[in-house]
Amino acid sequence: MKIYSYDGDREAFEWRTGALILVIFGAWLFLILQYRELPPTAANIALVVVCAWYMSLQHELLHGHPTRHAELNRLF
Repeated sequence: MKIYSYDGDREAFEWRTGALILVIFGAWLFLILQYRELPPTAANIALVVVCAWYMSLQHELLHGHPTRHAELNRLF
């Protein structure tokens, strides 16, 4: 079931959303790998921010970003 529609003039891949995916997963990976090296309070706050940002990304994916293909968006 598709719950979004596409405009005919939309790009095949939205690079800003794609870059956001890389930044969010990169930040998450960095924080997980460096967790013991960072001050605990700073690491926890940063992880909360990245997790909230990830939820915002999930909202974009739900509405058909960054690609026109629902199956590919589900993989993200």
